[in-house]
Amino acid sequence: MNPTRRFGHPFLVSLIATTLLVGACGTPSTPGTNAPGPVTSLQAVASDASVTLTWTDPTDADLGAIRITRTPSGTTESVDAGVETFTYSGLTNGTEYSFSVRAINAAGIFSTPTVVTATPPGTTASCTAPVDLLDADVDGGVALVSGTCYRVSSAITVSGGTLTIPNDVIVEFTDMGSMVVAVGAALTVDGTAGSPVVFRGTEAIKGYWRGIRIQSNSLANILSHAVIRDAGASPWTGSALDVAALYLLEGRVSITDSTFTNNAGTGIQAFANATFEEFSANVFYANDVPMWLHPDRVGELDGSSSFSQGGVENVGQYVQVTHGNNDAVTGAQTWPALTVPYRVMDRTFVNAPLTVAPGAVLEFDQSTSLYVNVTGTLDLTGTPSEPIELRGIEPIRGYWKGIRITSDSAQNVFDHVVLRDAGESPWSGDTRLVAALFLMEGRVAVTDSTFTNNAGYGVQALANATFGAFSNNTFTENDAPMWLDPDRVGEIDDTNSFLANDDQFVRVTFGNNDAVSTAQTWPALTVPYRVSDRTFVRAPLTIAAGATLEFDQDVEFIVTDLNGALTIAGTTSERVRLVGSEDLVGYWRGILIQTASASNSIANATISNGGGTGGETQFVFANVEVQNGSLALVGFADSVEVTDSGGHGLYVGGSTLTGCIALTGSNNASGTLGSSTSTTDCP
Repeated sequence: MNPTRRFGHPFLVSLIATTLLVGACGTPSTPGTNAPGPVTSLQAVASDASVTLTWTDPTDADLGAIRITRTPSGTTESVDAGVETFTYSGLTNGTEYSFSVRAINAAGIFSTPTVVTATPPGTTASCTAPVDLLDADVDGGVALVSGTCYRVSSAITVSGGTLTIPNDVIVEFTDMGSMVVAVGAALTVDGTAGSPVVFRGTEAIKGYWRGIRIQSNSLANILSHAVIRDAGASPWTGSALDVAALYLLEGRVSITDSTFTNNAGTGIQAFANATFEEFSANVFYANDVPMWLHPDRVGELDGSSSFSQGGVENVGQYVQVTHGNNDAVTGAQTWPALTVPYRVMDRTFVNAPLTVAPGAVLEFDQSTSLYVNVTGTLDLTGTPSEPIELRGIEPIRGYWKGIRITSDSAQNVFDHVVLRDAGESPWSGDTRLVAALFLMEGRVAVTDSTFTNNAGYGVQALANATFGAFSNNTFTENDAPMWLDPDRVGEIDDTNSFLANDDQFVRVTFGNNDAVSTAQTWPALTVPYRVSDRTFVRAPLTIAAGATLEFDQDVEFIVTDLNGALTIAGTTSERVRLVGSEDLVGYWRGILIQTASASNSIANATISNGGGTGGETQFVFANVEVQNGSLALVGFADSVEVTDSGGHGLYVGGSTLTGCIALTGSNNASGTLGSSTSTTDCP
């Protein structure tokens, strides 16, 4: 929200600030003693019968206090240094007040004054003799009288016609009072900037009266320049949570330039069958919580409403979203960035296109999640200066579940997003599937985003998922950064960074039939790949220079089928390493090449710890075994190193091997090279 927008609120239109400075640095009062500097950034926020001042103290070391003189009345208040705010109450609405603010130092010398004026808005109506308002008084198209104070002492219902309330009206409610606008009726509140319509308790106590409920779907339901305060006495339904000053289980209303303050529960609750025809430039302060909304209602807000006034905030500085675990976004919409977070209270489905505006913050309650279903999309496009943040209410690793995307839309975008505190529980019966962003299927582009403080993994993407892009992301302080199907590895690039995760590797392969099925390159990352289970290479695979692959115990890497090929493309300065996840002889099974592709080659690589006996596929034990295939070793002498094998370093059977000059080995149980009925250029 543009921070200057709030000065367009009707309660602020009378604010005029003038700084009266005599000299830039103060004037010496006595020889060797200077006056303190003036206060700066003085503002006055006027509300019903009150004005709140805020300012910035001068930086003088000997500052003693701040003195405020109000006119009319001439009273002077003293405020301790460092407090920087003061509220006057009991003022007369419609009267302009002037406030002269001066600093005083330890020597008793005053600064030049800074002056601001403000006029508390509100009705001139007197409530010393209020007019009783009954059911019969609000039916059939009635207009209340401007300049009048009304009192409601029971639950009244507008059951037909439109009740019109003009400016300069106060409607007071006793502790038994409430108002319901029934189906077939309407409520039009037409206040003005200087004279809003005020709905309040007969006592200025939070939760004193029940509030207003709108059931009708009339376009004539309008709250313009209204003040609703002191409500929230009791629930509107059997649920103890349904407490609100304005309650919309159903119904339609336009709310603009209105204020909700001092309400228990929430200022507004709006459910799935409600509608905000318009919602803008409203103010919420001193409520328990400003709003609790169904997901579809969030898309009907704009970013112009504010959630504090004169430094006074709500007890809960957030907008609650989602009433139950089947609530969903059902229509295309944008959630605007507010000056407070959204707080998602339960599992929420996205069944239609949802865009979240740059700068928005979504907080998730414990164990909650966001599901983007096949008909939905999620566009989280932030900016460098206004990222979108999705986090737990508490900054605890694994506090909420995370986000699952099942739709295959290119509109699923994470750009300049911070996703943190997720990973509370598995996404399926497989307890390994725990991730902040989970893709059993679905498509998403992830760029310039940060995954941090997540339990399980920052990202998990299985065989049927797709990364439209994956670059410039940061993974930090997660249990582990990523777990990917082999095909997903080829969709990331080498610009991602991995800092201080508990497990500093990218895990690859979920099950022993996972495969590389499309031509791709696995980029070199700043952390190793950790291959967790047998993996097939059924399409051309290149391992980029500088990459490290670690293999868990007894894991095999099998190049097979007609199109399978393996190119290990190390360089003299950036070697490729394929090693055991533990540095033990014979820890993993090794690489088995069963194709005669001309692309099968190894250059500038170290292959260690293979030749294990725990697998079932290989014919012999070796770090690299070529059976009925071909392999070219590329490079100068000793550029391909095979070590610590439980069998041969390299074995060829019924195959072709070239480039033996590049081969070197050590500590292999059956020697560096073994062969049978093969063609090689080895001596």
